[in-house]
Amino acid sequence: GGSVSQMEIDRHLELGRNFLARGQLQDALTHYHAAV
Repeated sequence: GGSVSQMEIDRHLELGRNFLARGQLQDALTHYHAAV
């Protein structure tokens, strides 16, 4: 981390939650890793 803004992190976490809600675990993990 460090170069990623808080807004980007929040967006990735939101996308991750959306994927989780649809049962797309692999896509969700991709976004969570991008946010960390």
